[in-house]
Amino acid sequence: MKKIFIFFLMLVIILSMTSTCSAYNIDDQFTLLNGSQVSFSQYEGKLLFVEAFYTGCGYCIDLHPILVNLFESYGSTIQMVSLAIWPNRDTLQTLNTFNQEYPIAWDLGLDSDASFKESYGITGTPTSFLFDSNGNQLYVWNGLNQYAAYADVFDIYIANPPPATNSDGSTQSPITYEKETEGSLIGDLFGNPIFKTMFLVSIGIMVYFKLTGPSSSSKP
Repeated sequence: MKKIFIFFLMLVIILSMTSTCSAYNIDDQFTLLNGSQVSFSQYEGKLLFVEAFYTGCGYCIDLHPILVNLFESYGSTIQMVSLAIWPNRDTLQTLNTFNQEYPIAWDLGLDSDASFKESYGITGTPTSFLFDSNGNQLYVWNGLNQYAAYADVFDIYIANPPPATNSDGSTQSPITYEKETEGSLIGDLFGNPIFKTMFLVSIGIMVYFKLTGPSSSSKP
């Protein structure tokens, strides 16, 4: 009975360790106009459009009416965020002033620690991203584009939702920023949820048979 209890305890531990394999891939946070910190994981389950901008950027101001039209057309299908990415230039006060002059009906916030900017290698504004329901980057637009440049991509991914895997968008986007990581083969394997699950299950099975098998200390 004790051996069976130990086996099921190990199974619970294995399942709890593997349950986090599908975590949302944007692990950054940002600050809303009311000062509260929110996580990008709140957008899990839907397509997400993020505009990285600066309130003093002329092209960002020119992009605003296009974003208004996009929100009117796609706001029920795609989550939208306008994120001020230069915390040394913008503050919550400048964002509130900007919002009064150029009203934003979607989420507006400040990349207060510049984590989103650094994660995606943003060097200029506006830079806009489309992410899938798991936070994988699908597409990136650099600079000011016309309405159709955004809408055409939206229509593609709404009609054909991508699988829950990373995509570099190389067939559709001229430039895609990738997060640079360094690691070993073993690290890459254990970063794969399927390999990790199989490895832990195998360990659990071996321990189970070790516990339930004949004792090696018995004498003939």
